[in-house]
Amino acid sequence: MMADKFSFEKAVDAVQTGNMETLIAQLVLDPTWAEKKIDEDRYPVFIAASHGYFEMVKYFVEYSRCSMNISDSHNQTVLHYAAQSDAVALTEYLIDYVTEDPFRANKAGEIPFDIALKRGNQNLVAFYEERYGFKSGQYYRNPILEGFHPDPSIVCVGEDYYMVTSTFVFFPAIPIFHSKDLVNWKLIGHAVSNPEYLDLSEIDDGRGIWAPDISYNEGQFYITATLRMNDDAPLLRKQLVVHSGCPSGPYSRPTYIEEDGIDPSIFTDDDGRRYMLLNRGARIFEINAEGSEKLSDSKLIWYGSNKRAPEAPHLFKRKGYYYCLLAEGGTGTNHQVSIARSKALLGPYEPCPMNPILKQNNPLDPIQRSGHAKFVKDHQDNWWLVYLCGRIYKDQYTILGRETCLDPVQWTLEGWPIVNENRGPSSIQKTPDFCKVVLPKVKENDIFNQDWIFVRTPDMAKIINNHHNQFIRFYPDAHALCERQKCNTMVMRQDEFNFDVYFSFRHQHMTDGCEFGITGYYDTNTYVKFAVEMQDAKLHVFIEERIGETEVKKVSPIEIAPEIIDMRMKTECLNRVFYVRSVESKWIKAFELENVYYLCDEGIKFGKRFTGATFGIYGKGTKSNVDFSYDLLEMEWL
Repeated sequence: MMADKFSFEKAVDAVQTGNMETLIAQLVLDPTWAEKKIDEDRYPVFIAASHGYFEMVKYFVEYSRCSMNISDSHNQTVLHYAAQSDAVALTEYLIDYVTEDPFRANKAGEIPFDIALKRGNQNLVAFYEERYGFKSGQYYRNPILEGFHPDPSIVCVGEDYYMVTSTFVFFPAIPIFHSKDLVNWKLIGHAVSNPEYLDLSEIDDGRGIWAPDISYNEGQFYITATLRMNDDAPLLRKQLVVHSGCPSGPYSRPTYIEEDGIDPSIFTDDDGRRYMLLNRGARIFEINAEGSEKLSDSKLIWYGSNKRAPEAPHLFKRKGYYYCLLAEGGTGTNHQVSIARSKALLGPYEPCPMNPILKQNNPLDPIQRSGHAKFVKDHQDNWWLVYLCGRIYKDQYTILGRETCLDPVQWTLEGWPIVNENRGPSSIQKTPDFCKVVLPKVKENDIFNQDWIFVRTPDMAKIINNHHNQFIRFYPDAHALCERQKCNTMVMRQDEFNFDVYFSFRHQHMTDGCEFGITGYYDTNTYVKFAVEMQDAKLHVFIEERIGETEVKKVSPIEIAPEIIDMRMKTECLNRVFYVRSVESKWIKAFELENVYYLCDEGIKFGKRFTGATFGIYGKGTKSNVDFSYDLLEMEWL
């Protein structure tokens, strides 16, 4: 008999037990219940899907008022919940008839296949493998360059691919990556690695080397970037250009084109004439063959579709058209990519009717801040787009910085590009046909086989790399981490939310006021340092946070005396735990910080913030001349 009054408890029990008769009776009494959450996060259809109740889910879809564009707070759709069961028919129905996206990732970056695999639902795993080829090496995950690697530019030369990204005040400047398959990348050099070629010692945080571009012409690789000077400089921006016959370098001494703007790129037309593009919008002017001299005045050819912060202009040709690519909307969550085309180099340019061709419209997706892009045609005539992104933690913090993603491009019959089938940025993607396997990322424990970078231009005379005896010796200066004159702070990009690493130090001839240790570093205004210092001829362990103009220092009661000291930092998202030990002793927990929110662009509003979290080692003496040294003996991932 049908109840005469709606019962929330009966409706919930019906969904959980698969009782269709009771569910239908309750929905007749209150049809709106199907579109409401039954707890803080889940809709009724989600519960039914998680149990694999095919007919019940089908009823919700086809007869109830339930909307099928819903997701929970973790960005999970009904297809993610269906993956919790082993229901193949239900999954197939949702994909085929409700057009649920099997590639949509939740906040943890998991697609439904990942959930089925983790739960051991073998029938569903087999379905996904047969239908989509979800097998090892056949799919890659974005980002392809993890951690602080923004503003990517790419070039294809034969069957080889080369990519560069921004470095700001870090040195060496402009890393160069090589790949044979667009997915697996290896660092092979830097555009500027000679400290005599680029003095960043007085450059403020967030300035320095912006948005490089790499191109190839007649046997030479050309890399250009903006050198952003301090705000009080007579010339704020100028365009650096280097070239080399070898992609890994060494590259020439930089020459500069003194044309204001940012995000330069070089385009060579079919007649061999060469051009540089700069923002705002896309401005173009002719340059000489070496890229060292401006030959004409700049001309605006397109200002974009969004009309806000048009930057990162790139030009390429396809089937008789010049295509102009722009990033727009600012480098935050409104970042996007637009394109226009013209039969003539100088325009006028016709905007794509589908602009923006790339934008993240789902605030819950793990890939955000998507923009600043460049097209590349692979050696099999397929097209791809590399672009920057940010993986957001707790809906607000891109702690890893802006990273680099890759998505496929298709072309319409009218000659317009479609990125990732208009789905927006992807978390998982099918590999190019010529990619044989996606290699696992391996963390090296060899201290000489690491992607070390320096904060500003280092004083190499105070660093000794001893490969034979396996240590790096540092002679620290007297400057603090909060001073831009600080030399030889050596860090690595943080490329994972969770990691555990320790460093082994040996100190010599320390005097009062000297210190060394490890740091979680963003810039001179935001960092944490975990270190030992000499005071009253004794070693003390301390931790210090700098957040803007505020410093908080705490000293540990732990007593430590030996010459060799191991220091460890365990990171789980924004939580960090710091340990110390003497040789052959147990780790002692010294400090814990629950929220290092300040190590990212969004953490505080203080100056220009475009980079990402790094970690590494530093030291400080007490006099301008050297009064002690310390050795980095070992680095190990735990």
